[in-house]
Parts: sequence; C-alpha cells; structure tokens
Amino acid sequence: MHAHCDEKNRGEMLALDYYLLLDPHTRRVRFTRTGQKALAARFARSGVNLARLRTLDDVEAAIAQVTRYEYQRLPAREQADQAVVDALHDLDFIVDGVKGLPLVSLQARRERRAQAFETLLAEMGIAADLLSDALGGEDESPPR
Repeated sequence: MHAHCDEKNRGEMLALDYYLLLDPHTRRVRFTRTGQKALAARFARSGVNLARLRTLDDVEAAIAQVTRYEYQRLPAREQADQAVVDALHDLDFIVDGVKGLPLVSLQARRERRAQAFETLLAEMGIAADLLSDALGGEDESPPR
C-alpha cells in the first residue's frame, strides 16, 4: 500500500511521501529505494539501521530517536529557531501516507501537528502559552 492521496490532495504530496511502504497483509513496512537513499545516512548518524525497521512502531520510534539526536546537537541559537526545529520534526510526516492521513501541504501538516500538540497539552492541563514562556519567550510558539 502506498501513500493515501485523494484527488483533491494529489498535488500536495511531498518527496517524503514516497519513502515508506506498508504491506496491508503483514503490516510490515519497508523503505523504498528513494527513501533509503534519502534517509540511510541521516538515520545511521543516530545509530538507526533502516533495514532493521519492520513495523510502523519501529519507524516511529526511530524517527523520535533521530530527531532527538539531531536536536540535541543543534547550537542553542538554532534550537530557538522555530523554522529549524520544524524542519527537524518534518521527518514525522514520513508515516502520514501509510497511516491514512491526508497528504496535504507541508504547512497544513505542521499546523495539524501543532494542533495535536496543543490538544495534548490541554488534556494534561498545561496552557500552551505557559509552556512557550517557560521555553524562552513570550512571543514564541510551542514546538510544531
């Protein structure tokens, strides 16, 4: 099964939407050649071998490991740069198609992620603006 893309979203597919395939019968995942070429070195730097990732849970855990590794190695000024942080976390979108999420523009995906984050914070009783203030500035938004 390839990425889910209905007619209205056809023009919104990102390059990373072609990186991952899911076998609907076995529920196993594999990276396409394009995905392997684009991501193997990036994942390897954080100790992840793409060939060992077999399930969607494996891939999501690996993405978390890679983004955490990369974020921790950013200079402080880049950690405070929302555009840089967003770009790191865009790796999360690799799984959108195999999860059946709409393949919309990058900005729409970032907004969806930010909304999910704010919803999670609200469920935990944490106001997003309080978290933003604690992270370093009144005008900064929470991670997207």
